[in-house]
Amino acid sequence: MEQLQLLQQRLQRIEQEHELCDAKQSELTMASDQAEKLVQKLQQQLDDTTLQVTVSLENALKATHYDKMSSANSVANLEAHVKVLTTELNQLKPKHAAVCQQLADESSNGKHWTKQRQALETELATLQSKVLWLVADRDRVVRTLQTNLDSATLECQAVARQLHQQSLANESQRSIDVQAQHASVHSEERVMLRRDNDALQVRVRRLELLRNELDVALRDAQAQGTSWKHQVDHLQDQMTETLHDLAKANAQLNQVKMEVVHLQQDKTQLETQVADSRREIEKLAHMAPHEATAKLQESKWQKRVTEAVLSKQLVETQLSAAVAAKAGLEQRLAQAETKLRSADDRAIEINTKVSSLESELANVQSELASTKQSKLYFEAEYEAAMLAWTDQSKAFQTAQHDLDAADGAQRESARQIHDLQAALTASQTKCMYICVRNKVTR
Repeated sequence: MEQLQLLQQRLQRIEQEHELCDAKQSELTMASDQAEKLVQKLQQQLDDTTLQVTVSLENALKATHYDKMSSANSVANLEAHVKVLTTELNQLKPKHAAVCQQLADESSNGKHWTKQRQALETELATLQSKVLWLVADRDRVVRTLQTNLDSATLECQAVARQLHQQSLANESQRSIDVQAQHASVHSEERVMLRRDNDALQVRVRRLELLRNELDVALRDAQAQGTSWKHQVDHLQDQMTETLHDLAKANAQLNQVKMEVVHLQQDKTQLETQVADSRREIEKLAHMAPHEATAKLQESKWQKRVTEAVLSKQLVETQLSAAVAAKAGLEQRLAQAETKLRSADDRAIEINTKVSSLESELANVQSELASTKQSKLYFEAEYEAAMLAWTDQSKAFQTAQHDLDAADGAQRESARQIHDLQAALTASQTKCMYICVRNKVTR
């Protein structure tokens, strides 16, 4: 019961930790929602900025005074930049697909470990209930055997006392003549009774030896049960650590999923910016040379060009941030894979320990079977001792009856001898009187 209470307390602590994890997960979810809102807000701001830049570029392109040569150089530079962005996007797409595949694999692995943890907890509870039942059954069997042995010992001692008292009574009540006539018969009966008593004492000593052996076996079983319980506690601690590592891995996977979502958003923004840049290039390519030359000297165009350059730098900065985020994401995925491999190794160790515990349980069951066989042998010996005691009691009652009959015959013979002696004395006296009388008469 104490172990069951301890297990219940541990289960409560695990449930509390699970609630804390749920609370942290809800906090992370709220933080993720806030981050999504912030991303949406930034996306809106970026869209507004892009729209402003687009409008500014359209107005600037309408009023530009570049000549055809400068327009061609700008077009070439923008095309090169677009090619670079397109190349980087093409490089990111297979990596993004690989990351999504890794996320799916990690999710399936997490579900597999959750099912395996539940199976291990169920098997552990079953083993604990079996061990508790086996220990209770062995204690009950040992108590029954001890009670039977004590009762048999008391009965043997009572029979020995009765035999001793009867022998003393027989020795004090017999006379010399009856002892001479019946000494051989009673001595043989005493020898037989003593032999039977010795045999009963030998059986009692044998039963005591069996009891000692059963006590030693019980202590060994209790020691094995204690060591098994310690191993179960250690296994539960390892299971808790494994669950904690799995929870951390799941949290990291959720974080990686959020980062992948952000990376997808950044990729979408970059694709949008690339499309806008292509449209600007097309507009610059289709612009008339004289319009570019007419509006080259306007300060508004220079300001708008500066804004376009700043927007380009912002796009490059965002691209660098996306690359850095991708590198961090790959590093975190590597860490998550390492932790999952370590969790797999721990699960293998736990399975090995469960197998060893099952073998120990089989050993305990075999010892219990041997103890039951010893119990059956003890019961057979006890029944044989009881039958011998019953036969001994019957023989003792028969001997007592014969002894009473012999005592009665002895008393009757003594009375007859006394009567004969009295008659003989009277006859002798009468004869002497007659002889004396005859002498006097002569």
